[in-house]
Formats: sequence, structure tokens, C-alpha cells
Amino acid sequence: MIPSTPTDAQNQEEKYSFFSEEFLTAFTKSLKASLIAEKTNLDIVELIQLCCIGDEEAWDQFIDKFHRRIMLYAYRLKSSYCVKGLNELEIVEKVFLKLLADKYSVLKEFRGNTEESFTRYLLIITRNVTINIIQKKM
Repeated sequence: MIPSTPTDAQNQEEKYSFFSEEFLTAFTKSLKASLIAEKTNLDIVELIQLCCIGDEEAWDQFIDKFHRRIMLYAYRLKSSYCVKGLNELEIVEKVFLKLLADKYSVLKEFRGNTEESFTRYLLIITRNVTINIIQKKM
């Protein structure tokens, strides 16, 4: 209902004034928390789709979920190639930059539907990025 007079508007404000600022703040926080909790239960396809449209919370969740796997694999690759001056943090950074490049084109190319298939896809990207870094250093 649109208030037609200033007194109608004032009456509507009074009608909802029983909510304290503290209550509204707490309610807003709990609502945000529940939305974040919903996003944490996403399957990998939904997570990738949200990342591709620029959802920052989804991207943070994506990084939290895969950063360690990429780091460990990068460390193993670094050890197996025995290249001095190769830093696994540099590899991880370049992998995430590759995923972001060209409006998430590498993420959009993924056609699987399970986390295992995406992990394999991500490790192949990590291996290719590592090989590219090694070739540039030689």
C-alpha cells in the first residue's frame, strides 16, 4: 500500500517500529549466514557456474576448496622435474590466473559433472602451467 498522506506514511513507520535496530542487524546477519550456508552445499557444476558469473563468495569457496590440492600437486611436480628456482606458490598463482583469464574460459570449458572429474581437469591445467613455467625458465 502506498501512503497517500504524510500521516499515512507516519502510521506505517510506527507499525514497523517495534523491530529494534539490534534485532534487524541480527536478523540480517543470520539471513546472510544462511545464504552462505546454502552456497557451501553446492555441487561442483553450480560452484563453477557461480564463479563464471563473478560471484565473489563462490570464488572464495572455490579457492578454499582447491588451493591445497593445487599446492600439493605443484610441489610434487616441482620435486619430480628437479628445477631450481621453481616456486609452487608461483604455480598456484598462475593456475588461478589461467582460470580467470578470458572471462573464465578455462572454467567454462569443463564438461564433467563430478568433483573428481573436475579435480583431474584442474590437475592437468596445473601440470600444463608448470611445464610452461619450466620452459620459460630454460
